[in-house]
Order: sequence, then structure tokens, then C-alpha cells
Amino acid sequence: MTGPRKPHHCRLYYRNTAITMFVVTIFGIGVLAAPWKWESLFWLVPLFLLSRLIWATYLSTHPPRCANLYRMMTPLDAQLQYEEVKFQARDGLTIAGWFLPSYERRAVILAHGLGGAGVTMMFHAHPLVKAGYHVLMVDLRAHGGSEGDTIDGVQEVNDILGAADYLK
Repeated sequence: MTGPRKPHHCRLYYRNTAITMFVVTIFGIGVLAAPWKWESLFWLVPLFLLSRLIWATYLSTHPPRCANLYRMMTPLDAQLQYEEVKFQARDGLTIAGWFLPSYERRAVILAHGLGGAGVTMMFHAHPLVKAGYHVLMVDLRAHGGSEGDTIDGVQEVNDILGAADYLK
């Protein structure tokens, strides 16, 4: 039996760190082995910078999931009734969220920022429910309890349109 697996983003971080250390070591060995020819190793600098750029791009489109954040608090902690919901985004992914009912027919969809989850919108949901709005707090794709592993800032509109379909 093996121990618990490290999260995906941790393994990638370790892999990238190993690659970076390898490049730095090769550059250092080249400088020490032939100090009069160290200029010939300058091609490694753009390679190193390119690898860092690729890594930063990957991290910005694959945010780590905050599973503990998702289950740490519920609307019940703010004395709000809720139900956990799942619905389909317009492109077929299953999106998770919380529906907080109220006494009016009006509704608001709350979406979080990068790396968050629907629970982070609790502060905004409480006064809206008290004012009579139904509130649907959604976990956008690749966040919280929703499916997906990549964000791009474009496909998230399908999540919001799916939430609107659910509310109808």
C-alpha cells in the first residue's frame, strides 16, 4: 500500500524544479570546466527563461483545486438554507454549486475568481438572500467541486450560461 498521492500541481512543481536545477547545474559545470568559453553557453539562458514562461503559463491555466476550502464552510454557517446542486454547462461539463432560496422570484448568479470556489462568495450572498434574491453560487470549471482541469477565461461563459439555464 502506498501513501497518499501528492496533488497534481505539487508533482509538476517538483518536476519543474528538477528541470531548473538541471539547467543551472549544466550551466555551472560548463562555466567551471571551460571558464574561457563560458560565452558559448549563453544559449541556455533563453532556454531557461522559456521553460519558466511555459511553467507560468501552465500554472495560470491549471489552478490548484482548493478541496479543503470547498468543504470548510457552508451557507448553514451563515444561517442560510441551501441545497447543493449540479448542472450541465453549455459545453457538457458538470458544474457544482449551492442554491440559496429566498422569498422573491429574482435570482443572482455569483461566480468566484481564479483559484477560488463558490464558498468564497458567501460574504456577498448573505445580504442578497436577506434582500429577497435567490442566489446560485457556482464553482466554475476546474474549481471546487466542478469538472474540468483547464481554464482559459473564454469557456467559463458556458458555465454561467448553464447556471442561467438551471435557474430557469
